[in-house]
Amino acid sequence: MTRARLESRRLTGVGVLAAAVLALAVGAGLGRPSVVGVASAPPIDPPPQAGDCLYAGPDGPWNTARFDGSWQDMAYHRWYGPCREPWFGEVVGVRTQADIQADLAESRVGPGYDPCAALTASYLGAQTVQPVDGWVSVTISASTLEPNRRQYSSGPMWQACVLGAPWWTPEGEPYTSDGEVNAGPTTTEPLRGRWVDVSVRNMFGVCEEGSWTERNGVFCGEPHDREFVAHTTWNSATDPVVLERGCRQQMGRVMGRQDPTGGDALAAEVVTYDQLGQLAALTDSTALGETGSAECWVRSADPSRQLTATVIGLGEGPVPLTPR
Repeated sequence: MTRARLESRRLTGVGVLAAAVLALAVGAGLGRPSVVGVASAPPIDPPPQAGDCLYAGPDGPWNTARFDGSWQDMAYHRWYGPCREPWFGEVVGVRTQADIQADLAESRVGPGYDPCAALTASYLGAQTVQPVDGWVSVTISASTLEPNRRQYSSGPMWQACVLGAPWWTPEGEPYTSDGEVNAGPTTTEPLRGRWVDVSVRNMFGVCEEGSWTERNGVFCGEPHDREFVAHTTWNSATDPVVLERGCRQQMGRVMGRQDPTGGDALAAEVVTYDQLGQLAALTDSTALGETGSAECWVRSADPSRQLTATVIGLGEGPVPLTPR
């Protein structure tokens, strides 16, 4: 066989092999189904339910301000779910669009109105305390969080009442934050139905030690000089005696006992802001302006003794006092 014929046969074989490979490739392509369409949007989360916990990214779940004064809406960085990992708060209830519209129709808005008060008290197992003589009790307030834009566009309006994690641990350790945005505390301590537990109430109380000018906040489960129980404002001339009487009455309601002094073991103290903006204890000779504000505090009637626990929700139990 001549060289020319060998070369012609070799090229023919290469061509046949190439055609076979091409046929296999085409056949495989024809046998594989093609996918046609567009990526679907992630599902829209339903409204939360009472007992769900609030989670968020590093910046926290709250609509908050950065330290430079700019606002950043965190709505897309929060979500709700079972209480497993450390959470920012618990959902005590969800208000419907009808609830929100009723507030507007009856003008239940503005300072002093807490739309979540009844839901929070029911969730904790606490009693709601109504104002008396203008005195509004210290409250364990839940925040109202609304749907994000996708949730809002897909259904009726709602508001989640979220009880944020307390600023103290049950052991009395304060929460601190050193991030660019104050995300707030997280906890793994469930609160539902636990208001009867004084260790839970201690985490929410507002207690202080030292003079009025120092204002040193302390954990209510440790010895302290006083606890904040109510506040009031006035827009017309008032009398110190009237203020003191209202403070004492509200003190009893907050404590949940007939005799708020516990047999003269405790005293109610009213403090107002002076002309320099400093708090000062109210006396019968204190000159009150036609407008002003005051705070109601509970302290030991005996200066040689201190409180050792919160008086909120104390009931008719023993008064928590200890010698200094």
